[in-house]
Amino acid sequence: PVTMSSVDQIVEVLRATLSPDLGMRKQAEEFLTQHAYGKGHVVGLMQVAVAVQAELPMRQAAAIHFKNLVGKGWDPRKEE
Repeated sequence: PVTMSSVDQIVEVLRATLSPDLGMRKQAEEFLTQHAYGKGHVVGLMQVAVAVQAELPMRQAAAIHFKNLVGKGWDPRKEE
């Protein structure tokens, strides 16, 4: 299975999610959905979000995707 541990790969996929080409955007979104909980994905997203050398739109996309994953996967009731 493909892992999302490569920061460069994550940046490439995030860039494709911002593409005006609907087919490319859909493919990138499906890839992110399929690998959302894959090994290294969340860590890779945070690495992109804080990478000063990364373009601002890629950093923002990584942070938003991270936020959405946390929102879907975190249940505060389990902490009580």
